Amino acid sequence: MVRIWKIVIAIIAVIIVALTSLLVIQAYQVPVDYWMEQENGFSKGLIPWTIYCVNDGEADVDFYLVLTLENVTWAVGHNALTYRQVLSVMKFRFALHQGDTEQKTVYFSISENETIHTLELSLTLEKINFWDMVKGTRLYPITLYYDWNYQQGSYVLH
Repeated sequence: MVRIWKIVIAIIAVIIVALTSLLVIQAYQVPVDYWMEQENGFSKGLIPWTIYCVNDGEADVDFYLVLTLENVTWAVGHNALTYRQVLSVMKFRFALHQGDTEQKTVYFSISENETIHTLELSLTLEKINFWDMVKGTRLYPITLYYDWNYQQGSYVLH
């Protein structure tokens, strides 16, 4: 009977340590606000798109913001190499000190001869390492949908 109680007490101790560890991790995560430009509309051609982030925490933080945009050609370095992907993902690495703000602009293009009926832009925060203490807080909608408007000849926010 004493042996069973020792096992029960050991299990309870492990659970308490695990819960305490989770609470400490939550308390010390660095909050990072992130968002992207929200245009009401845009035309075909070369399109600049800006993503933003702010370190609101008490420590330095290192992470990726991942922009997903389907059915477009990414223009790396504005006029540099371009390539085509059906599912396009671009990762932007940020290393922010306490209170830092940073923005990065990416360019993508849609050919004048091509009509993509719906564009979906999505922005997510990705940790570089599992143990990184970063917690993303989204300030604005992180997924935007644009539909091709034939009358206006441009993409319009859905």
